[in-house]
Amino acid sequence: MQKSDFDFDRDGFPNILGRNHRGLGIAQRQLWETMGSWEQFAPNLLGGKVTVAIGQLGERVIGRVLDKNFYIDFGVFADDSVAAVEAVVSVPKLSDGTPAEIARFLFAPGGKILSSQKETLWDGDEDFLSYELLIAIVRKVTQAPLVI
Repeated sequence: MQKSDFDFDRDGFPNILGRNHRGLGIAQRQLWETMGSWEQFAPNLLGGKVTVAIGQLGERVIGRVLDKNFYIDFGVFADDSVAAVEAVVSVPKLSDGTPAEIARFLFAPGGKILSSQKETLWDGDEDFLSYELLIAIVRKVTQAPLVI
């Protein structure tokens, strides 16, 4: 920890925490709605070269593209300005199958996708969000080098 970790608005923190809790709930539901159609349209739209299994809210997503497995795991990111679902995309290591991170992003309320440094990566038309996110992840997976 650092000295700056103790420099915060003590009176305002409960309100920030409440706002983050609400925002996180919204972001989680929106992300699952965004990914909800992947199981159906990925095989059809991408010629059977991509499969995706979506579980319950917050559970690991398991996928496969061009015979390469990948995972998406989820956590929480919240600070004074944003609450978001943190998503980590990984591929299994060849040596022992444990996940090796290849990408990370934040999914904020409203379908906004941010980098880990909170740079806006996507803030476009919600009609294309599901497709754009899936393709971005698939491209990251196919471009990732093997991890030993």
